[in-house]
Amino acid sequence: MSLGIILFILFLSFLFIAIEIFFIPGTTIAGIIGVVMLIVSIALSYSYLGVEKGNIILLSSLALGSVLTVVGIRWLQSNKVGLKKELTGKVNLPETGNLSVGELGKTFTSLRPFGKALFGGKIIDVQSTGDYIDDNKEIEIVKITNQGIFVNQK
Repeated sequence: MSLGIILFILFLSFLFIAIEIFFIPGTTIAGIIGVVMLIVSIALSYSYLGVEKGNIILLSSLALGSVLTVVGIRWLQSNKVGLKKELTGKVNLPETGNLSVGELGKTFTSLRPFGKALFGGKIIDVQSTGDYIDDNKEIEIVKITNQGIFVNQK
């Protein structure tokens, strides 16, 4: 087997690995094909070209793979491809409406310690600060945070 064929297989292996990483990530088919071809090309270089040239191809493959990884990561982070927007949205924030600390309401369900309460005609998820509170009891908001609305029995 000639050096040209082994280098062609090596080139194809890097091409398949690059396709897996940068263009169709998650499919693993191209990545597996690329890794298998890389191993085969290095094994063929040792078998047909000898230990000295096999070592040269192995070390060259490691160096080329490292360079391509660094260049690829920088390319992904460049302005042309990388994500420029910053996500500022938040999820799972409690629905506080126009509620404020000290406002009075009634439990809609029992709070053990989580449950629902009625404030100004709206049913809101609330949390007791410690004790269980039965349903249809008067409660007062003691704290409103990003984690929830905390109430005590009045």
